[in-house]
Amino acid sequence: METFMKTGFKVYLFFAVTLVAISCGGEDDSMPVMVETSGEVLLDENPALGVAIDTLSNRIQGAGDFSLAIESHKDAFAIDAVSGIISVNNPLIFDFETNPLITAVISYQLNGENREFELRVRLENKDDILHFLTTSQGLYELAAAGEWIKVTEVEYETLAENLVEIAACGTTKEQYDQSFPDLPDELHQGSFTIANNNGATIPEGAYLFAFKYSFNPHVTKINIDDSQLKISTDAIDQGYEDFGPPLPLHTFDDAFFLLKGNDNPIAREGFLGMYKDTYVWTNSQLITEEYYYGTGNVTELDGFVRNQKSFKYQGLATTVKQWD
Repeated sequence: METFMKTGFKVYLFFAVTLVAISCGGEDDSMPVMVETSGEVLLDENPALGVAIDTLSNRIQGAGDFSLAIESHKDAFAIDAVSGIISVNNPLIFDFETNPLITAVISYQLNGENREFELRVRLENKDDILHFLTTSQGLYELAAAGEWIKVTEVEYETLAENLVEIAACGTTKEQYDQSFPDLPDELHQGSFTIANNNGATIPEGAYLFAFKYSFNPHVTKINIDDSQLKISTDAIDQGYEDFGPPLPLHTFDDAFFLLKGNDNPIAREGFLGMYKDTYVWTNSQLITEEYYYGTGNVTELDGFVRNQKSFKYQGLATTVKQWD
C-alpha cells in the first residue's frame, strides 16, 4: 500500500538498441557500440511530486543536453538537462485508472549528434483510498471488507475531489453546501426511513463507498448508534434494502464515513435512503425538492412531502473501483 510519503517504486527495464559507429583512431577500426533507443519502467501509481523515474545518463554513457521532446500527457514529466534524471512533474497524471501508460520522447546529444530516447512508464494499480487518507489510514488498514469506519471531513472531501468518476447521491455537492438557518423547530423526532427525490441518484454499475450527513446540533442525544443506509433499485418509494452494516457510533460533528472494500456495484440506477431513530434530523432549504418517508426501519416509503426541502445527507459512488 502506498501513501503520500512514498518515494520508492518497483522498476523493470525493457529496452531496444541501435548500433552507433564510434571511431577509435584507424581508418577501418571503427567499432559499433550498443545505445538504447527505448525503455520501459514500472511505477506505482500516485507517486509524490519529484520522484525520480529514470536516469538516462546511466543508460547512455557520454550523453548530455537532455530535453523533453514529446509527452503523451502534457507536463507529466520534468527532466534535468545534465544528468538526464526524469521525474514526476504532475502527480495527478500518474493515476492507473485514467492513465495506465504514460510516455515521453527525450532528445539528447551524443558525440555531436542529436538523438532520441522513448521512455514508457507503465503504472501499477494501488489502493487509491488508502493513498488519500491521512488521519484514518490506520483504521482503514485494520478494518475488514464491508465495514464502515469514521473519517474526517477533510478526508471525505479529498476522496470526492481526487477519485475518478465520482457521483454524489442523496444530494449533490451544490445542494448539500447550501447554507440555511439552524432552526431548533426543524428537529424531527421519531423513527423514520427517508429518501430524497431530487435527481441525485446512484448511477447504474456504481460502487457506493462513502457517506456524510448533517443533523440538528440542538439534539440531546449525543452518541448516535442507530443509523442505517438503504438502497432501492426499484423506485423512490419502495424496495429499500439495508446497505452495509449500521454506521459506527458518532456525534453530530463527526458524521463522515467510509466503507472498506465494496465489491458490489448496483445493477441499476438506484435511490439512496437512510434510517434514523429519534433526535437527529435537520432539513436544508432546497427549492422545489421533495422526499419520501416511512415510519420505522422499513422497505416501503408511503409518506410523501413536497415542501421545498430535502434531508441533508450525501453518499459518494463511482463506476470505477479504485481500492483493494
